[in-house]
Amino acid sequence: VDDLSLGEVSSTVIDRLREAVEGTGLEPVLLEMLEKYDGWITEDRDSDGLGEWRILYSSGEPLRIVADEDQDGSAEAEMLFDSGKPSTLVYTIDGETFKVLYSSYPRVESIEVSVNSDVTRYEIPPGRMILPGIVELSGRTPVWYAPALPRLPGREDLSDYSHTVTVSRAADEGNMSVRRRTERDREIVTDFVDGAVVRVTELEAGVPVTVKRDVDGDGVFDVVERYAGTVVAEISFDADGDGTHEYIYFPIDSREEWDFDDDGRIDCRQYPSENGTVREYSSAMNGTLDVKLVIGETIERNGAVIPVYPGEDGTMWVGSPPDPSFEFTVSGLSENEGRSYMIYSVNGKRYIEVLP
Repeated sequence: VDDLSLGEVSSTVIDRLREAVEGTGLEPVLLEMLEKYDGWITEDRDSDGLGEWRILYSSGEPLRIVADEDQDGSAEAEMLFDSGKPSTLVYTIDGETFKVLYSSYPRVESIEVSVNSDVTRYEIPPGRMILPGIVELSGRTPVWYAPALPRLPGREDLSDYSHTVTVSRAADEGNMSVRRRTERDREIVTDFVDGAVVRVTELEAGVPVTVKRDVDGDGVFDVVERYAGTVVAEISFDADGDGTHEYIYFPIDSREEWDFDDDGRIDCRQYPSENGTVREYSSAMNGTLDVKLVIGETIERNGAVIPVYPGEDGTMWVGSPPDPSFEFTVSGLSENEGRSYMIYSVNGKRYIEVLP
């Protein structure tokens, strides 16, 4: 009986010990030792010295079962226990390692598939997959299990069970992962770097609908792209990270919009037309675009056509001929000899307008 203090023993030895102590009064002593057993117990059914499976115990509770049914020295599957209950099943198919995590055995919560440094995690909806791996044998102390492996699912089977898939890999620029969640014909793909979300892509029938990007890692999407079919229809930018996008560009018609005061309403819109570049403003900064400028050979302002005069340096003078004595500065309001001038740029051209 003292040999049970060793770290590994055959189940055959334990059976013989039971037979040896039967009727001697030592049964309670053996039972107490088995109930507190630490170490491996090996099942060798054909007595060839190669165990078909082994169970690791701590204080009589199972920690791990390793199955090698074909006795080639390589385990087909392992079952891990948590507080005496099955929690994780690990097996290998064609070089890929599968880790089954149970919510409540035998109900599967998720399955992770590993190849080298790549890990794909399939999240299983509650109750959708039942996957037993062991069977408890009655009348044994400590509690004794045998492998009872069904046909173990491969990667090609998991798409029938999972709507959310995460692929992770280690890279020089950080630990990268991609999570895919599918609901009917809609798919949401989330990209992570070191656990932080850097991009979220929403697709319908495999075609992008929106792409959101967090450029500076502050948890706010700085850039949002919206698609029409396979074409980018809108790109918006949040420069200060407050969640309001101050600038929006529409590539299809080259339209641009600005929200100068971050109130979520458009204060300025610009787009090309046959007569030149059109700019619309909200004079009250309330989203109502009540001022319209057409910047070209002429400017149309509130129904009035204002001429534009080109200067020798390429500067366009609005409403009056060029004034050679004027020394303009950067864009904005400027004063010269008692007159006020507004200086601005459109499409790379500088405009100077004499104010009334």
